[in-house]
Amino acid sequence: MAAVQTLLAGYGYGIEATGGFDPRTEFVVTAFQRHFRPERVDGRIDQSTITTLGVSLPRAPQGAPVS
Repeated sequence: MAAVQTLLAGYGYGIEATGGFDPRTEFVVTAFQRHFRPERVDGRIDQSTITTLGVSLPRAPQGAPVS
């Protein structure tokens, strides 16, 4: 969980790597899925979300927030 939160933070989402699946994490995962994986938006961290995040991260602008 903390690794996924760290990746999301690295992409620019406002999230801390707490290691817990809290409401903020669900909100951020849902936002990420809406943007990068709109065919299934459920706020859950599954393999597809992790894969998409791993592929998307290299394209993230450094220090730029994601909306």
